[in-house]
Amino acid sequence: TSRTFLSPRDYLALIHNFVTCVNNQREKIEDEQLHVNAGLSKLRQTQENVAELKTGLAAKTIELRDKEILANNKLAEMVKDQNEAQHRKVDAEKMSVDVERQQATIAVRKEKAQSDLDQAEPALNSAKNSVKGIKKRDLDEMRNLGRPPANVKLTLECVAIMLGQKSVEWADVRKLLAKPEFIPSILSFDVDKLTARQIKLVQDKYLDGNPDLSVEKVTRSSRACGPLYQWAESQIKYSQIYNSIQPLREEVEQLEKEAAVANEQKEKLESEVAQLESSIANYKAEYATLIRDVEALKREMEIVTTKVDRAESLMKSLTQESERWSKSSEGFQAILRNLVGDGLQMAAFLTYSGFFTFNTRRSLLHQWRNALDLLGIEFRDDLSMMESLSRASERLEWQSQGLPSDSLSLENGVILDRCVRFPLIIDPSGHA
Repeated sequence: TSRTFLSPRDYLALIHNFVTCVNNQREKIEDEQLHVNAGLSKLRQTQENVAELKTGLAAKTIELRDKEILANNKLAEMVKDQNEAQHRKVDAEKMSVDVERQQATIAVRKEKAQSDLDQAEPALNSAKNSVKGIKKRDLDEMRNLGRPPANVKLTLECVAIMLGQKSVEWADVRKLLAKPEFIPSILSFDVDKLTARQIKLVQDKYLDGNPDLSVEKVTRSSRACGPLYQWAESQIKYSQIYNSIQPLREEVEQLEKEAAVANEQKEKLESEVAQLESSIANYKAEYATLIRDVEALKREMEIVTTKVDRAESLMKSLTQESERWSKSSEGFQAILRNLVGDGLQMAAFLTYSGFFTFNTRRSLLHQWRNALDLLGIEFRDDLSMMESLSRASERLEWQSQGLPSDSLSLENGVILDRCVRFPLIIDPSGHA
């Protein structure tokens, strides 16, 4: 039976290896935990972002639907107003044609009425001019006649009747001639004031009913009375023409009223058309704005949908990785709880296992674990010295330099790499 001699320096090496292994393992675990937690946090953030994007997408879908409905309503209102404006334009054009036709008819009727009056007006103006030439002495001469000639007396009676004089006695006629406003009243006489009774009386009794009454005969009898007869005759003729065209004038007046109403309706229609066209222009601008908003929303929704699809695809592909990270995160605490026991196993392995055979190393490891169990120190039963004390890249590097791939050789490589003193190892192959 072989014996192994240990020194205090071996114990100090054990302590050093224990501290180094524990610190290295803690740093490694904390680093892995940091990366795993960062990955899990990123996944949770991505999930929150996807949920937020979906919520925003749902809100934008509602907004898009509302804007599309509003745009369709605007379009319907615009089309309705366009149709209404078109109908009103047609009505306004028809009304404009009617107004022009009425104006033309009015112009023709007015021209006809005026042409009839124009025929009598020169004689009336001529008579007025003649009356203007009558002097006061001429009137005094007629007024002083005791027994005036018959045609002079009849002429003055005719003038008195036309001026509204009730009595045509010579004495009353002489008083009329004496009035200073006699000539002015004749010059400013309004033919509209003649009544049908006055016209008939003058026409029957004095003008048509008396062959001795004419401008020439009256003028021969009295040079001042001739113009008065001419005035009376022209006024009666003018009044007859004026009264004869009264229906025509009433027709013109009625046509003018109808034309005014039609023109007012036409202006109203044109105003309504202008309002409708202004409303249509506003609808077009609002519709264009809504369409731009709808298109912008659609583009934005497409971008958000693409982001959501990509994020969901990424999360789906990382589902298994996320589960592994979650399990790893849960296992970190267990590893930390076993850190002291695992550190003692690794320190003992590095310090004492080098000069033992493979089987002896397994036996020692079993004894160390029993001792830890008796002391109540937690450890991992499946702890691998090679996996815990070296990296896969290091082992591959050793193998590339000629180290055999068996467990004993790899353990020797770990001991050589991690020892703090000159190691003593069993190397039956001679490759260590």
